[in-house]
Amino acid sequence: MYEKTTELTDEVSSRASEDAPAPDVSPKKPRRVGRIVITAVLSAVTLVLLLAVGAVVFGTNPHAVEVGCEIYHPASALPFCEVVTDLHSIDESKLGEHTVKLRFFGFLTLDSTLTVRDTVPPSVTVRELYAADGTNVAPEDLIVSAVDKTALTFSFTEISDGIQGICATDEGGNETVVPYKLTYTDKLIFDDIELGSDESELYETLSTVDGLEVPDITDVNLAVCGTYRVSGSYSGTDCIFTVTVTDTTAPTAKVRSFDILLGQTLSAKELVTDITDASEVKVYYEAEPTFDKAGSQSITVILEDTSGNTSRYTAKLNIHNITSTIVIEAGTPTDEFKSQIRELLGTGAPLPRVSDNFETEHLSVGTHVTELVGEYSVIPLEIIVEDTTPPELILKKVSVLTGNMPSVTDFVAGCIDESGVKLSFVSEPDVLREGNFLVTIAAVDNSGNRSEASTVLRVTKDDVPPTIYGTRSISVYEGESISYRSGVWAMDEKDGKVTVKVDTSRVKANVAGTYYVTYTAVDSDGNVASITTTVTIKPINTQAVNALADEVLSTIIKKSMTDRQKARAIYDWCRENLKYSTTTSHLMGYFNKAAYSGFTKHYGNCYTYYAVASALLTRAGIYNIEIQRNDPDNPHYWNLVKMDGKWYHLDTCPQPSPHKLEVFLLTDKQVRAFELDYYYDFNAANYPATP
Repeated sequence: MYEKTTELTDEVSSRASEDAPAPDVSPKKPRRVGRIVITAVLSAVTLVLLLAVGAVVFGTNPHAVEVGCEIYHPASALPFCEVVTDLHSIDESKLGEHTVKLRFFGFLTLDSTLTVRDTVPPSVTVRELYAADGTNVAPEDLIVSAVDKTALTFSFTEISDGIQGICATDEGGNETVVPYKLTYTDKLIFDDIELGSDESELYETLSTVDGLEVPDITDVNLAVCGTYRVSGSYSGTDCIFTVTVTDTTAPTAKVRSFDILLGQTLSAKELVTDITDASEVKVYYEAEPTFDKAGSQSITVILEDTSGNTSRYTAKLNIHNITSTIVIEAGTPTDEFKSQIRELLGTGAPLPRVSDNFETEHLSVGTHVTELVGEYSVIPLEIIVEDTTPPELILKKVSVLTGNMPSVTDFVAGCIDESGVKLSFVSEPDVLREGNFLVTIAAVDNSGNRSEASTVLRVTKDDVPPTIYGTRSISVYEGESISYRSGVWAMDEKDGKVTVKVDTSRVKANVAGTYYVTYTAVDSDGNVASITTTVTIKPINTQAVNALADEVLSTIIKKSMTDRQKARAIYDWCRENLKYSTTTSHLMGYFNKAAYSGFTKHYGNCYTYYAVASALLTRAGIYNIEIQRNDPDNPHYWNLVKMDGKWYHLDTCPQPSPHKLEVFLLTDKQVRAFELDYYYDFNAANYPATP
C-alpha cells in the first residue's frame, strides 16, 4: 500500500509540472508530511509482522539431529521464542520423532517436531574364515569389527556373480556391503569323541590335523553329549571346527541277590552298586518281580544311560513266607521262638535263620529288633513282645498280734510274672480282734493282667515284752560325764521300736564306787522288760594322770632332747592345747582331778594349767614344785622348775588380756617386773631363789 501510494504521488507531480505552472502548495505542507510518517509506520509494522510470522513458521517446521549428537532445537536462538520441553529428556542414542513445545512472545505455545535420525552408514571389517563342513556360519562369525551409532543387523548378500558379501544395516536404513572369504572343509570335523574323555585325549585327537591350532577348548563339555563349535586357527587363518561328544559305552555295575520277606518290595536300583558310566543311568526291571508270592525268582535288571546304551544283569530274589513283624508272649524261650519261625517259613533248609545271638527269655514287653539271616542278605525282623499271662501268685499264712497291720508282701511267698507286679489287698484285714481270717490278695502286672489268691491271717493277743539291746557295764573316772543311753534301744514285736527309760538315781558320779543302773521298756500292751547293769566310778589317782601325761609326752618328746628342750616342748603344748576357763575352779587344791580334767577336757583355770604342766614335767624327769600368789582371796598358781641345778619360773597360763608375758624359765626379778602389778607377788621366803 505504501509502495502504491508513492507511485501515484509521483505520477501526479509529473503531470502537474508538464501541464501547468506549479501550484502554490505552501499552505498544504504539514498534511503531506503526516501522510508520509503514517505510511512509514505502517510499513515498519508490516515488516515486523512478516518477520514474526516467518520466525513462527521457521520455529515450528520439522527439525532433525544426527543420532549420537547433542540434542538442539534451532528455535532456541530466536529472541522471542522459549523451548518449553526439556531437551535433556530426549535420548540422543535412539532414533525417533519427538514433539517439542515452543512458546512465542511469552503466550503463544506451538508444537514442533524434532527427529533423531541416522544418515551415516556403518563401518565394517570382516575376516577370512575356515569352517567345518555342515557348520552353520552366521554373518557375525565373519565380522572383525562393526562401528555405528545404532544397532546393526547383518545378512549375507550377493555383490556380483561369484562374489558374496555381508550387508550391515543400521537402524536408520544405511547399508554397507563388504566381500568376504569363507572356505568349508571336512578336515575340521571331529566326530565320535567319547563321553567322559578328558581334555588331554581331546587335544591328542585335534593334533592329528596338520596346521590346526587350538588355544582353548573350554567351550567343549566332555560330560555332556552334543556338537560343540570351537574357534581356532587353521593354516594360519581363523577357523571354526566342530567337536561331537557321543556316548557309545554301556553302563557297568555290580549286582547282588537279595532275601526279602513276604509283602516287602525291592526297587531295581537297590540290587545294583558301583554304577559306572559317563552319564546318568536309569535302572529298571526287565519284568517286575512277583513280590506277593513266596519262593525263589531269577530277575533281570537293565541299566540304561541317557544315550540309550544298555546293559543287563541277572540276580536271585528269595521271598520268604514270613512277615517283618512277629508277635510272641513275654518269657517265650529262645528255642521255642526259633521253632515258631521255622514253622512260619515252612522249610527245613538251614537258611534263612534267626540271628544266633538273639535271645527271647528276658525280653521286656515292647518292640525289639533282630535279624533274619538269608542266603544272600540279612533282613531286619521286628519282634513285638506281649504279656497276656496273669501273674502266678503263691501265698503263705501270717500271724500277727492284735493291732498290728501286716503288709501285702508279708503274705507273698512267690510271684511269677515277666514284668513288674503291683500287689494289693482285695479288702483290708481286721487286726483289732483275735481269730483266723481269710485274706485275698490281688496281683496286677504292668500289662494289666490280674490274678487273685487267698490265705489265712491269724491274729493273737500280745503277751511278749519288748527286748532291750545294747546295755553294758560302764566304767568312768570321777566327775566324768556318763553316756547311759549310748547304743541302748528296745524293740517290740508289735510296737516296733519303743522308748527305754533309765534309772540312775543310785549313781554318785563324783564318788568312787560301783553302782546299779536299771533300764526299763514297756510296750503298748503293758508288757515290761527290765535290765540292771553296773556303773563303776574310778578314783582319779596319780596312776591315771601319769597315763595321760605319758600319752602326750610320746608325741612331743624325743630322747635326744635336753631338759631345757623338753621343758620348752611341754610349755608350748600347754599353751596350744589348753583354753582358760573358770568353770574348773572347784578343782583347785585337787591336783590329780585338776590335771585329769585338763588332759581330757582341754580347758581350766590357772590351777589346771599348773597341774597339767607339773604332771608332764614330772613324767619327763624335770623336778618342779608349786608356787602361788601371796593373795589367798585372789590366788594364782604356776610352776617352779629346777634346770641345770637352778630354779626358774614357768607359767603356762595366759595373763589377762591385753597383758602378755612368756613366763618360760624366768628369774624372780623378771617375773616381778611384769607390767601388771602384784600378778607375780609371792612370798619369797617359802620358795627357793632363782639366779
